[in-house]
Amino acid sequence: MDNKLQQQIRYHGLDALRAFAMILGVVLHACMFYVEGIGSSLGYEMTGEVPPTSAGIGALFFFIHTWRMPFFFLLAGFFTRLMIQKRGTRKLLNNRFVRIFIPLIIGMFIYNFLGYDQLTSGNMHHLWFLRDLLLMYLIISLLSYINRRTGFLEQLLPSIDRLFSSPTNLLWLIIPVVMISFIGKIFGLFNFIITFIHQPPGPFFIIGFFFFLIGWFIHRNPQLLSTLSKYWKIYLSVGIVCFVVMLSFITISDNFNKKAENSGITQEKTDSLLKEYKGVIDGMVKDGKITEVEGDERTKSYKLDLDSQVQSSEGLSEKQIGIAGLYALLFVILGGIFGAFATFLIILGFIGSAQIFFQKDRAWVRYLVDASYWIYIVHLFIVFTIAGIILNNTEFHPVLAVFANVIASMLIGIITYHIFVRHTPIGWILNGRIYRPFWFSKKTVSKSEK
Repeated sequence: MDNKLQQQIRYHGLDALRAFAMILGVVLHACMFYVEGIGSSLGYEMTGEVPPTSAGIGALFFFIHTWRMPFFFLLAGFFTRLMIQKRGTRKLLNNRFVRIFIPLIIGMFIYNFLGYDQLTSGNMHHLWFLRDLLLMYLIISLLSYINRRTGFLEQLLPSIDRLFSSPTNLLWLIIPVVMISFIGKIFGLFNFIITFIHQPPGPFFIIGFFFFLIGWFIHRNPQLLSTLSKYWKIYLSVGIVCFVVMLSFITISDNFNKKAENSGITQEKTDSLLKEYKGVIDGMVKDGKITEVEGDERTKSYKLDLDSQVQSSEGLSEKQIGIAGLYALLFVILGGIFGAFATFLIILGFIGSAQIFFQKDRAWVRYLVDASYWIYIVHLFIVFTIAGIILNNTEFHPVLAVFANVIASMLIGIITYHIFVRHTPIGWILNGRIYRPFWFSKKTVSKSEK
């Protein structure tokens, strides 16, 4: 395809998919309070009680989390090359400084003010994505500059382009994704599927940058988008099957881990642990961090948890414990491999489907695309606040609680976007433009300008 023609194309399908994935972040964080092993600690901090869990919500949580962030990195690589083609590397860096670096810094200060302690703890919560993107932009800009000066990449590009010449060849890219996931599972470098909060850039950055490069080369081979639309059902179907298999293997692995962990639990050990824990609680009470009532409730809850471990103790021998641990490792590795397949295939399936269903320019979709960035920045505080209200004041079923949280958070996000962002300079920072308020017609504006 001619470069000038490619630069003029508006990828409405990818824009819509980006907005959809961004909004799914609201669903993801609303679900997490009811996911076993993730929401229990958060819910307990808010209410003093462990919230109920839901297997269905857990499956939805991990499904979204499996492909959502790699997709964002892929899309970032796609549009990065598009912008470099249209405006050059310097314009790209200027644009990303305004649209990403400034919102990142402001967002960190705001969340720090709200009590999330991002400046001193190093925990950036969901804003880690913006930080990683900035690093990727710097790397790709440096590589582009070196290539223009030396041409050292020109010999490699034709070979890489052949991988992107057809959907069939594209499947070879699953191999490095699986390898990275496999290595991560064995050495514990990172958890490819279940990573929740990212601290300073680490091994997860590698997989993110890999998908960034995939997006870059998809833009180099734009014919791939049209061919993906022909096979999107196959990609998506096989990807979902791989996800189900991955989830099954992870569940089996967790069961073996619990057997190994609970085998050596005795009543004497639980009494010792309880005594130690109560000492910590008492110390916290003396420091004034929690009340005595809260301390007593925590101690009681911890005792109940220890008692349940004693009751579920398998009483296995050391050899049996070792075998259970090996089985746990095996199934978690298999889960990582199938998870890598699921991630890659689901992304390709969604990209292909977006080219069919959302390629036309629709006003409401464009509105959500513009609002999605603002919603991404502010949604965590909104979702957590509403979750706290629901957990403290209602006994909603987990499904109803998640639904109510998502609807309320989206409404607040859209309303605040329309009032504080769309027609203000904030809109220019986030989206590169300021929309006229509806009460200003083009005719009125032209008169005032005269």
